[in-house]
Amino acid sequence: MIFFCRKMGFIQVIDTGGTFGMMQVGEGVPLSHAPAGDVEKRLRDLLAGTSIEIKYTREGPYDSSAMSPEHWMKLADIINSHEQQSPAASGKEWERGKRVGSVASLSTAPDGYVIIHGTDTLAYTSAALSFLLIGMKKPVILTGSQAPLLPPKEPSLPHRTDAINNFLGALRAAAWPGRKDRPRPLAGVYVFFNDLLLRGAAVVKVDSESFQAFNSPRIPPMGRMDGDHLTIDERLHQHVLDNLEQETFKVHRLEKGILLIHLFPGIDLRLFPLSKHRAVIIEAFGMGNGPTSDDARFKVPLKTFLDDGGHVAVVTECLGGRARDTYGTSIRGMDDRIALCANMTTPAAFAKASVLLANQNCKDHAFFVKEMKRSWKGEILYPSLEEYLAQNED
Repeated sequence: MIFFCRKMGFIQVIDTGGTFGMMQVGEGVPLSHAPAGDVEKRLRDLLAGTSIEIKYTREGPYDSSAMSPEHWMKLADIINSHEQQSPAASGKEWERGKRVGSVASLSTAPDGYVIIHGTDTLAYTSAALSFLLIGMKKPVILTGSQAPLLPPKEPSLPHRTDAINNFLGALRAAAWPGRKDRPRPLAGVYVFFNDLLLRGAAVVKVDSESFQAFNSPRIPPMGRMDGDHLTIDERLHQHVLDNLEQETFKVHRLEKGILLIHLFPGIDLRLFPLSKHRAVIIEAFGMGNGPTSDDARFKVPLKTFLDDGGHVAVVTECLGGRARDTYGTSIRGMDDRIALCANMTTPAAFAKASVLLANQNCKDHAFFVKEMKRSWKGEILYPSLEEYLAQNED
């Protein structure tokens, strides 16, 4: 039995589709989307006898591989429309809401959000929402599953799923009350998957089949589920809340026009339509290296793109480590108009650049470089929590 100990309004569940809400109709037959009513009924059955109330809506359903920046913006606008019902966005009302353990107790808006999402691009959506929902003082928890929630139509087919554990864990995170002596719920965007609660802007998908599909390689998890108990990293949680004190809730906009290039030996940038894009994210070798001595195929096309007003950001292709200006082959070493993104993930760099392109100051290369290097929502990752906290004090 799952019990939730915070006095709640309700959690808004937004189901965008993905494997979570699909069904196996027969052996060897591709999965298909189950009716929204069947998914909602199963979710409500799971919550029978608990104190949690949900409101369920389906947005889609979409296959996450078909999700785009327009979908990210739509999700942000949906959340914003709910938040407009809430006067408790900042100031004294926010402080009072924290003391009673529920910001939503001051309004008719949800106490938090759980977004069900396909796993293929979940990391991109969680990163995008992290940057779009600046000053979000309620929890927005993304989750999904590697296997469907509903059993197969054929009773003889086996049914093993991570959907139940992931959904209940996401709800528990959204309803987490804080410590008894400090009732301060979670705030901001997170991913809950396989008993881990991860920062939304630091997540990558690490496995296409295992239930342990997501991780954040350098930021410690915000929380871990052990049975029915969710343990939150209090220092990291406190740091997030301290930063939120300075922010007023606002939904940023984003623009398209970003090209993602994964380097490979012998790459020729002349074959890429650089001029049709406003920014290029380069997944570089090792610590941010590339074929910088190749003038014709690499160096000249990239400098021409910069001269024409384009922006360039470099991330490492590696799961661990960071992009640094260490070697003579460093791409950043070619031109100081190139942003070196430390160990920011590719989804985070892509989403953050999308938001930056909508900023009127982004015509300035120095502005783009500065903001890509600055941690907004934990996307600049550090080897230890101590270093992370030290780098993000301002």
